[in-house]
Parts: sequence; C-alpha cells; structure tokens
Amino acid sequence: VRDNERVDALASLPYSILTGGKTVALDATCPCPLCPAHVHAGTADSAHSVTREAEIDKASKHRADCERLGYKYTTAAMSSFGGWGDDFLRTFVRPHYRAMRAHEKAAGGTGWEAVAAQHQFFERASIVMARANAAMVAVAKGGPQRVASACRGEAA
Repeated sequence: VRDNERVDALASLPYSILTGGKTVALDATCPCPLCPAHVHAGTADSAHSVTREAEIDKASKHRADCERLGYKYTTAAMSSFGGWGDDFLRTFVRPHYRAMRAHEKAAGGTGWEAVAAQHQFFERASIVMARANAAMVAVAKGGPQRVASACRGEAA
C-alpha cells in the first residue's frame, strides 16, 4: 500500500456483504511457531499467540493506509502448525458458514451440511499446510527437485 508494501488480495462480492459493503484488503501470512522470533513465554501460554502477533504486525503495516483508501483490512494468519488467526475467522469463515447454515435451515434442512462443509474447509486447509511443510523440509534436506514428490506425498 506504501513503501513498496502491498496487501495480497482485494475481495469484493460476495464478501463485501459480510463487511458492510466495503471491499476487503486481505494480507496473508504464515508464521512458524518454531522460528526463534516466536519462541517465548507467550507461545507456551497460548496456542494463538503466534497468529495474534502476526495479525498485529501485519495490521500495523497496512490497516491505516487501507482504511484511508476505503478498504476494510483483514489479516489471514495461519501458523505452519495449522493454527488460525481470529481476524480472518471472524471476518470471513464464521459469518460465511453461519449464513450457509441459516440458509440451509430456512430451506428445511438441519444445518448439518453447512457444518460438514466447514469441517471440510478446515481439513483441506490443514492438508495444504501439511504439504507445504513437507515441501519446506524437502527443500532443506535435498533441494528443489524433491519438492514436487513431497507435495504429492511420495516417499523420498
């Protein structure tokens, strides 16, 4: 947004409905809880401390400029261990699946299809993160040629 810093995505409909009609400026980050910068007493006390720190850091860089431009700023933080930041969950995930469940119930359903869809979303995201972690380890152990096989789940 400034000083060669920019957010990762701008999202409008259908998500603007969840954000009061504003376009959302979304910045994604994936901190690793084992990185020396994140290893301190707070990480032992809270499973969310790493994603919370990442959200605060990203917001301090982008929120004011995004709001000045008329965007709602949100950080999508997911730790390399699969933890989710509350900002993204509160802005997108929870409202989306809450609306999906309400729509399903209004149509005479039980709401369980929406619950199953939410579980599937988190499961798929966890698989993506596990594959990315495997690729990261493969690069560290043997170079980029091992990344493709690690991402496909093949033994090294």
